[in-house]
Amino acid sequence: MRTRHFHVRVQAPNKPVLTTQLYFPSEPGNQGDGIFRPELVMAVRDEPGAKAAAFDFVICTVPPIPSSERAYHLGEVLREIVTTRWPADVRVAVVATGGLSHEPGRPRYLQVDEAFDRWFLEHLAEGDHRRIVRECTVERMETAGSGGTAELIAWIAALPFTAGPVEVLGYAPTLAWRTGTGMVDWPRLT
Repeated sequence: MRTRHFHVRVQAPNKPVLTTQLYFPSEPGNQGDGIFRPELVMAVRDEPGAKAAAFDFVICTVPPIPSSERAYHLGEVLREIVTTRWPADVRVAVVATGGLSHEPGRPRYLQVDEAFDRWFLEHLAEGDHRRIVRECTVERMETAGSGGTAELIAWIAALPFTAGPVEVLGYAPTLAWRTGTGMVDWPRLT
């Protein structure tokens, strides 16, 4: 008998299906399940009247870096799973985190591309997902600083969980951290 788990399937256009499973912590059947993998255990905590679960899907920075289109599609698939296949009492938080332009250990290590950072935040403030995906290409991100590319890809993967423009809470070219630092809030979620 299998231990309790969720099936997760993700597929980019014209690519093979990636299927995995997410498991519950401290489940009695975990150790007896021959397919169980501890690295796929969700973090579950009690909330008032419900349980909340989290699992971090990491978009890897090892080439080939996924395109903005693939990252956005991943977000669409995850949103579909969360909104239609998970139990209604499971709460999900989607967090996109990471610096804007930066290039640790590379030739532009001490530089921040403030013009790119503000351009990206302005696009988020407009709220046009298609334009962001179309114009914020991997090549454009790499030109601004290869350290921020995969981190902004995570922001793009989170876009399908949002609707409309963001509120830009702040931006600073934080030279001490060698990165552009921005913070936004999506007032409308899907």
